[in-house]
Amino acid sequence: MWLFLITGGLCAAGRLTAVMFPGMILPKPDVSMLLWISVAALVLRGMRRFGVRLWDGMAALIAFGLFPLAAGILPGSDCWRLALAGAAVYASAAEVMDAIGERVASGGRGNVTFAVNGLLLGLVGQAMNHIFF
Repeated sequence: MWLFLITGGLCAAGRLTAVMFPGMILPKPDVSMLLWISVAALVLRGMRRFGVRLWDGMAALIAFGLFPLAAGILPGSDCWRLALAGAAVYASAAEVMDAIGERVASGGRGNVTFAVNGLLLGLVGQAMNHIFF
């Protein structure tokens, strides 16, 4: 649910920005952007204690494939590549964040620790993206 809300909101904001400010250069969707969107959704899911991961990969495939296509950000052939990469990134980030979530202390500090770990996961993923790509 959080992934759909965040991805749909960002695609709508990108489309509105492109319409209202046609000269503005928008960022291209890449692996680090997919990771930041995934981490934001996973941190919100972890803070709300929604631990259901049954359809996470399918949800990421739909969210990263259909929303950019509907918003006109990417053509159809590129949306499939983005959807497959997004599903892989989201599934691997979900695995790491769930492993972190199992070890995070409960209570008031648990949410802050989960958010800080999500930030660190995003920064590490962005650094790895710049090293390998």
